[in-house]
Amino acid sequence: MTQITSFPTIDRHRTVAVPQQITSTGWPPGTPEQITSARQRRTKSIIEHDSAPQEDIIITLDFSTSMGWRFDGEMIKLDAATHAATQFILLKGQTDPLDRVGIAGFDQRGERFLDLVPAAEETARLQTALKSIEIRGGTDIDAGLRVAADMLALSPAGRTRRIVLLTDGKGGDPRQTAERFKLAGGVLDIIAVGKDRSDVDEPLLMSIASVIDGELRYAFLKDHKGLVQRVTHISRKTKTC
Repeated sequence: MTQITSFPTIDRHRTVAVPQQITSTGWPPGTPEQITSARQRRTKSIIEHDSAPQEDIIITLDFSTSMGWRFDGEMIKLDAATHAATQFILLKGQTDPLDRVGIAGFDQRGERFLDLVPAAEETARLQTALKSIEIRGGTDIDAGLRVAADMLALSPAGRTRRIVLLTDGKGGDPRQTAERFKLAGGVLDIIAVGKDRSDVDEPLLMSIASVIDGELRYAFLKDHKGLVQRVTHISRKTKTC
């Protein structure tokens, strides 16, 4: 496998992928029709990306006691979460430099770690905020969601407001907060991590996640590689509900 990123990370793990053969024209090999179709799809994607609203995003991490447990044998869950969040921020800074990111977290209470800042200009501050999160306490998902929603309350009109919430447990009832946030046009990405789906309240988490173009913005992940792949996927701009 070939390393495809030289992003600075908070640990030694790297994102890897199978390399794709590219021709001298810069396009994957194929018939002229396939190449034309690929060009059209890429052009459409670029146009849609450039016309998409700028985003304000709050990354909201569970830092309850269980986030100190090992995750897929590599690292503790909080370290995996902060590493994945760093990848998200770096990707945003490269592809959408005008998007803003903030950091929140929760145990029994919600906590602000850093208000919205430009992802491209303030990468170091965002990484420092992530590193400052320490494990403690129980779990109240609603507390974290309320803090994140409050941090987005003053986002300027025309910007997509999004919360990316990661948890490994159960606790609190976030349904009303989630519903109000989504009815106001916000997008809610939910990531659950653990060894088994029974570790989390999956029906609840699925019910609060947004659905965009038929895609449920929820994922349960058992390993660090899958977690990084998921945040890479959702780092792309999204439509509102």
